[in-house]
Amino acid sequence: KMQKTSLDNIGANLSHLKNNMDTFVKHISSSNEITVFWGYEHYSLNTEYSFYIDNVCVGKSTHTHFTFNDLTPNTTYEVKIFANEKPFATTLLKTSTKKDKVVVNVNSTGNVLVTKELQDIIDNNIDKIIYFPKGTYLSGALFLHENSHLYFEKGACLLGSTEPKDYLPKIPSRFEGLEMECYASLINAISVNNIIIEGEGEIKGGGAILGDKIIEAELPYVDASTLDLKKTNPSLIAGRKRNRLINITRANNVLIKGLKMGYASSWNLHVLYSENVVITNCLFESFGVHNGDGIDPDSSKNIYIFNNTFNSGDDCIAIKSGKNPEGNIINIPTENVEIFDCKTIRGHGCAIGSEVSGGIKNVNIFDSDFTNTIYGLHIKTTKKRGGFVKNVNVDNVSFPSINIRMVPYNDDGESSGQLTEFKDFNFSNISLSGIMYEDVDKTDNVKYAIEVNGFEDDKTKFSNFTFTNLTFYSSFKDDKILIANANNIQIRRKN
Repeated sequence: KMQKTSLDNIGANLSHLKNNMDTFVKHISSSNEITVFWGYEHYSLNTEYSFYIDNVCVGKSTHTHFTFNDLTPNTTYEVKIFANEKPFATTLLKTSTKKDKVVVNVNSTGNVLVTKELQDIIDNNIDKIIYFPKGTYLSGALFLHENSHLYFEKGACLLGSTEPKDYLPKIPSRFEGLEMECYASLINAISVNNIIIEGEGEIKGGGAILGDKIIEAELPYVDASTLDLKKTNPSLIAGRKRNRLINITRANNVLIKGLKMGYASSWNLHVLYSENVVITNCLFESFGVHNGDGIDPDSSKNIYIFNNTFNSGDDCIAIKSGKNPEGNIINIPTENVEIFDCKTIRGHGCAIGSEVSGGIKNVNIFDSDFTNTIYGLHIKTTKKRGGFVKNVNVDNVSFPSINIRMVPYNDDGESSGQLTEFKDFNFSNISLSGIMYEDVDKTDNVKYAIEVNGFEDDKTKFSNFTFTNLTFYSSFKDDKILIANANNIQIRRKN
């Protein structure tokens, strides 16, 4: 059954609901569903929430989100939430009206590209639902408009071409912190608002085949004379031109929901210079692709990532804000990022950095399982970056390890002339497995359960980190914790 989702209440005032009641509870509504959710500020460990609609209890959960379904369109409901049987929130919420839909009916059998046909449908049906029924749709770059709404039925697959020419002309973008012209993504939402991409289907990119072809096409334009070839391979520079699966740039009010996504030629979902983005109930899967990240929030704010699963060959989530010195000049931080109820089948983990030159602040990661990852949580920078990472809260999360450190890679280009400031990190109720999860057949012990290793030049740049109520698995000893070049670090084991 098709869900028709509305972002009426997720706009610039995302944190405020219409009746000025319990404004910390946010929501997205459709014609027959309402999803409520809230962030870390109102999260409590060991809490069971009960959810009532019109005084009828319809479910319970320990997570900070819930979906009411089988509702009537254009109807107002009273929603009540109890925490451990005590009143928690009450508000009036309304389902949206039904939108008109346009069913995609194009022939995409074999290797027939339907880019033009799909773009024509998108161009001529603004404010309607573009409904993709079961089938495969082979396409190059598609561009959304204000209020575009795509829905992919179960069994529907938007499949990206493996030919670079199908993603031309190039578009302004940013990769690994540097602004440049990149190949257009499979889906592009640029300088538009109120975008919905949802369903139970799949969006699949051209993968490593497309990535290799783009690198081959771009290598002749790389000036190797400007590179330190001992540190930088020209193919890595050419690879920065690769496209993403979905590109959200300078957009406001975006919902991505319910889909299986993956196998871009690089990152899968890039959120750049954007605000008010909700990503929920998705599966990100990407292997055999260099830089095959799941979600990359980049100089963006008010990002809500919850109830997602990652099965990735690289970072599950990588939070960024630009690279020295360009990122310092642009100076747009990533802020207010909530990551909760997420889990991994495998992946590198959850990363903050190393591109932090524009600053990153107010990141909350809670109620999640990143055990089956290589690094767990990796907060990183280089000596050249400058910028800052401030106010990071992590609660009730499982990792193999926590790494907060300076790294030597992705460090080409000029220096900002400043050291990055890492400040005010709080970790509580953390489980550390000690197992570096690489793939289904191989595991290794991590070097450190906790590594905090800052700058020798200024030990005060890494400061005010608190670790409370830690649980260590395997046979961790004191030598599994490294604290160096840092100030005011407190660690309290659970027992």
